[in-house]
Amino acid sequence: MKKGSGNMLVDIPAAQGVDIYVFCGGDMKDAVSRYNLFSGGGALPPMWGLGVMYRADWHADQEDVLQLARQIREDEMPCDMFGLEPGWQTNAYSCTYVWDSNRFPDETRLIQDLNDMGYRLNLWEHAYVHPDSPVFSELKPYSADSYVWDGLVPDFTQAEARKAFTDIHQPFIEAGLSGFKLDECDNGDYIGNWGFPDFARFPGGADGEQMHSLFGQLYQQTMLAPFKAADRRTYGQVRASHALAAPYPYVLYSDLYDHEDFVRGLATASFSGLLWSPEVRQTATREELLRRIGAVIFSPLAVLNCYMIPSPPWKQFDHDKNHAGEWLEDWPQLAQQCRKLLQIRMSLIPYLYAAFGRYRQQGVPPIRPLVMDYPGDSEVLDCFDQFMVGEDLMAAPVVYGNGDTRKLYLPQGRWYERLSGEWLNGGQWITRQVAEDEVPLYIKQGALIPWAEPVLCVRDDTVFNIEPVLYGAEAGECSLLCDDAVSYSMIAESLPFATIKVTQEGGLSIEEQDIISKRYRLAGVKYVPDGERG
Repeated sequence: MKKGSGNMLVDIPAAQGVDIYVFCGGDMKDAVSRYNLFSGGGALPPMWGLGVMYRADWHADQEDVLQLARQIREDEMPCDMFGLEPGWQTNAYSCTYVWDSNRFPDETRLIQDLNDMGYRLNLWEHAYVHPDSPVFSELKPYSADSYVWDGLVPDFTQAEARKAFTDIHQPFIEAGLSGFKLDECDNGDYIGNWGFPDFARFPGGADGEQMHSLFGQLYQQTMLAPFKAADRRTYGQVRASHALAAPYPYVLYSDLYDHEDFVRGLATASFSGLLWSPEVRQTATREELLRRIGAVIFSPLAVLNCYMIPSPPWKQFDHDKNHAGEWLEDWPQLAQQCRKLLQIRMSLIPYLYAAFGRYRQQGVPPIRPLVMDYPGDSEVLDCFDQFMVGEDLMAAPVVYGNGDTRKLYLPQGRWYERLSGEWLNGGQWITRQVAEDEVPLYIKQGALIPWAEPVLCVRDDTVFNIEPVLYGAEAGECSLLCDDAVSYSMIAESLPFATIKVTQEGGLSIEEQDIISKRYRLAGVKYVPDGERG
């Protein structure tokens, strides 16, 4: 596309016919919102899905998992979701979807024990079906004529394939499983040829090239169906998606690992109605661990994917030393730094949940680039290492490798800098020194932010203690989403928001008082006055 021309070339090599939909609006954010609403509205995760996910060592057995889960609680580290990688199955490449009874002798008890500690269990898998799987024979007539890792590739356009695949997953859901990580459905060009070939043929008539485009989204549809039937929201990860995917409660991730690209993806994914997670995996230094956590806390799904180490990275981030049980001498200090960052995430859960409610009903992405909110400001056109979080917060994570100096842009208006407590004029670039365990966070003048007291996890009956803080204004308001936070039946109707209003003369007032107390307990209002302008 030539800059300023208004023309765009769309090259479609081969197609019998193409329908083109053009979404217009008053501005860019409005156009994106209309597209998301056309797709069915944005995903609304369960409230616990906005907490923190920890993925365990893929060699762990049942006792290892429970010991690690207890250790995370003893370390007072916020964590809601506990993920298991490939090792839970009798075979993983391809998959059997059958627990390895030698390593996990009582999976029902495992799920219950984790639930009792406040964790929701999430299981890794992919859709290639191993010959030892109980559904192999049933799926074979409804699968491609090519194999991956000697496993079937189901044709999820076929009702019979979807039914067989969901039937084998039904017992997991009945036992209390919260969700799945849907891997290996992207056939990525950068990570090796581990997908089906372009010349594969599927019973529904698609070839491999067409199915590569659709496979990830069809997989999401298939795995979402039993959760909807059980009226239980799920939230998980997926490796590939497609157009009109905004309603699906799966966040994109990648095995690639460049931190700058990961931060950029947080902002740019929202242009297509998708969600993106810059999950934390291996780290070479304590600074890298902290910088990556500093970005992931503003992600749609905050994931610490520690599948390569048996103990938490705040005890030892070095792979070999972690396996050898050699802890850092000052690991309690590193743990405190990690806890400090993760508690920022937990303090934002009510705010984020309301932003996702708006995503659902109005199509506004909860995390988005500055250009959506400030389309007339030329300085933000290529500014993708900072982004809006909801309506009133702007985060500017420090990319690992760039040292402790952060240059960032403040759009027009007045901004409160949370780290320094200063008020700053917008329309300027600024430079800040940022400690390893800090993240630059800016708050719009006039915002009312419902800061929550951090909890270790979000249970179904959790009531958040909230301190509304009004920034630099005489009055302000915000909304809190007050549904049951776990069911799909509530999503089908108009979502119940409660409005909080604050004035310096009259204090705090709450509309819909009868519904807010079920989820939130409000403390007194705090006022942050705008200081001397400069």
